[in-house]
Amino acid sequence: MRTLLNVRPTPEQLALISRLRDGVDVIRGAAGSGKTTTALLRLTDKAIRSGFDPKIIGIDLLSFAERPNGIELAIAYTAIIVKARAARLRANKN
Repeated sequence: MRTLLNVRPTPEQLALISRLRDGVDVIRGAAGSGKTTTALLRLTDKAIRSGFDPKIIGIDLLSFAERPNGIELAIAYTAIIVKARAARLRANKN
């Protein structure tokens, strides 16, 4: 089992991640350009900014079932959310 890498968004990805708004955004790019990573970072950022709202997290997790790589996406999403939540809980404890 490999450990999760610390992914740093590119400037282009960061611009997309930071632009939170209602509705749908289409992320276009060539294969391997980071579309999935950008989408995943946007979803996790939305969940974290919501204060880890269970409804938002649940909706996102269920949406992965509709994707061909849904299990991998759900694992990555869950790992990011749990790591972020645990860090905040530790920080609040100290």
